[in-house]
Amino acid sequence: MDVPVAPSVTQPSIRVGFWERVVAFAVDLGVISFANNIQQLLVNSGWVTFVFALVYFVYLWSGQGGGRTWGMRVMGQRVVREDGSTLSLTTSLIRFAGLCLSFLVIGIGVIWVAFDPKKQGWHDKFAGSLVAADAPAAFPAHPVQVTIDPPASPSQLWAIPILGILLKFIVLIPVLIAIFFVGLALFVALVVIWIPVLVNGRYPAWGRDFVIWAIRWSLQINAFVYGLTDRYPVPSSAPDHPVRFTVETPATSSRGWAVPIVGLLAKFVILIPTYVLLSWAGQGLGLVLLIAWAPDLFTGTYPTWAYRFLVAYMRWSARVDAYLAGLTDVYPRTWHWEQ
Repeated sequence: MDVPVAPSVTQPSIRVGFWERVVAFAVDLGVISFANNIQQLLVNSGWVTFVFALVYFVYLWSGQGGGRTWGMRVMGQRVVREDGSTLSLTTSLIRFAGLCLSFLVIGIGVIWVAFDPKKQGWHDKFAGSLVAADAPAAFPAHPVQVTIDPPASPSQLWAIPILGILLKFIVLIPVLIAIFFVGLALFVALVVIWIPVLVNGRYPAWGRDFVIWAIRWSLQINAFVYGLTDRYPVPSSAPDHPVRFTVETPATSSRGWAVPIVGLLAKFVILIPTYVLLSWAGQGLGLVLLIAWAPDLFTGTYPTWAYRFLVAYMRWSARVDAYLAGLTDVYPRTWHWEQ
């Protein structure tokens, strides 16, 4: 189990705005939705889902649960009292009751965050709480890294609703055709690569270079679609590209994962938590893209919170892909994927 190098420090003076909280809550709804699907298979009772939601929010908002839900982890947020201290379970329960009431009055109590000078919803006022910006804890470095330069002055053309995304997909037609054939070549490469790994425990250099290049290019395509860069995603690994993907080369690769069929099936099984998390984060991804175009279009700036979320999502997705392809044997750390 990984241990944080240094604990994060809550700064109550830096309060989180409405849209950042909406995205975090969307991720939490993904968690609740997943739990609801499971309980429908077993019990099929709405009360079970409600109890799960109550325990989920009350415990994770409290000091015992770390003061932040999964969505808040993704967005770098934490629930605290106005003096910066953590919430007790009782206070957290009061906050949950206030949240239910805030939604019952057609969401007015939640929307209140957007207009309140303290950025508090009704549930925050009932509990004497606030949502503060919280830097994620620092964990040991991962061998797979994705860095993306913040967009300095993104094109407002791509941010025009509907038209912008349609234009992007039109100009990306050659790239999408090319990436299809790259995917086929990647499949063939992975069918062959397991042989030298199984025989001598080493990932072939040609295979490593090709797989890294393919993942890097897919990241560059996604960054262009998400608006993180306006640089057209040509199949290049130029060092000056704003999207960079690197993988530390291990001395040896595990032979166990290279056992035909068995190794791959075993990886898919142990990666189930990571795919579940990706589906939860996907709830927030769509919402981020739905919201981020507005400040881009009207002010020519990309929201910092949207940039942070998208980079974290892409970085962690790349780590899952790298692990599945055998570029690294370091499991993508599910419980602190925002790093």
